[in-house]
Amino acid sequence: ESKYKFERRRNRFLDHLLPPGGNVYVPYGATESLPLTTFSGTEVLMETRELSDEGAGTCVGRRISDKVEIRIIKINDEEIQDWEESLTLPVGELGEIVVKGVIVTKAYYERPDADAKAKIREGRYIWHRMGDIGYFDEEGRLWFCGRKVDRVTLEDRELYTDQCENIFNTHQAVKRSALIRLIDECGKVQAAIVIEPAEVSIMNDKTSLAALETELLELDASFDKTSPIKRVLFKNSFPVDVRHNAKIKREILTAWADSLPNR
Repeated sequence: ESKYKFERRRNRFLDHLLPPGGNVYVPYGATESLPLTTFSGTEVLMETRELSDEGAGTCVGRRISDKVEIRIIKINDEEIQDWEESLTLPVGELGEIVVKGVIVTKAYYERPDADAKAKIREGRYIWHRMGDIGYFDEEGRLWFCGRKVDRVTLEDRELYTDQCENIFNTHQAVKRSALIRLIDECGKVQAAIVIEPAEVSIMNDKTSLAALETELLELDASFDKTSPIKRVLFKNSFPVDVRHNAKIKREILTAWADSLPNR
């Protein structure tokens, strides 16, 4: 099913959106630092898409210039005042993405609290903490795994949105998914996945919805990245950032899930 879904997506991309020999390039960055990396659509479709579908995250390519420095540091919610090389993690190890360069902003406007959380000083230079989780592969490509604030911390491990959701999104009946945290009656953190179905009509068909839930739990059990997820919830639409209908407002989904009876 996932292969069929991919082939349909690739054919639409190559045959209908681009002229022969055409390509697209996707940048990665943030308002505070853009662009940092770039990656071609062809490389995504031919090289990294299958890895993403298996929980590797989303490859965002290679840095655009040697004037931009990108490092991975240990995930930490505390402030870091001064840069030290010992903060840097090795290739392949997952952590927070930090950047330095001429395109990186030095401060927020009259927001010293935000500066303290997001900026690390190195003499007259500034490292910006992206708030994104990722890692470098052996080929020097950067992989995005999700926002730091959206990670779900369990007793023995952490789960990251982009790694988990890419797996669920391979199912043809799934339009998109969202990893969220739930607190059970004992106060223990649990991981749950919220599904927005490709066809909203399934929400009125309890039999089909139950069958889909079973299929998704079987899918999640087959991958280490998603195996701790034991709850599947369904919602006919997701609350999103109105600017581009992409950033899922997980805090709203979490509050909705917490309010469900007998969840």
